[in-house]
Amino acid sequence: MPSDDRQAATVYIKAIPVITLIGGELPTLRAAKADVNSTVTEVAPTAQTPSTPVERAQYLADRLQTLASTLNPADISVRWDNRRQGFLISWGKEDLIKIDSQAILPDTTANQAEERPADS
Repeated sequence: MPSDDRQAATVYIKAIPVITLIGGELPTLRAAKADVNSTVTEVAPTAQTPSTPVERAQYLADRLQTLASTLNPADISVRWDNRRQGFLISWGKEDLIKIDSQAILPDTTANQAEERPADS
């Protein structure tokens, strides 16, 4: 779960939260924490590299919408990628996103006991 001082954006599909993208500290909080003699420099994102959670969420939503017009939803998969050391969500042959500390399930908590499925 992101802390209160970090940016986050959740991607919804048909009103269902699918993934939450996490960013850095909010600029206003970062500026408030900064030393009086230092300055906060924001780097402008390029068109090819979305950097804020909102930009990354919009890019992912746009890709999903584009792929939905040409691919079968049954071709969505999650797999472990040894090279990237993480789970990847793919649609067809396109890797869409890696599940890591910057891309989490929207209802993730810091309590593993809450996230573990109940024994049947």
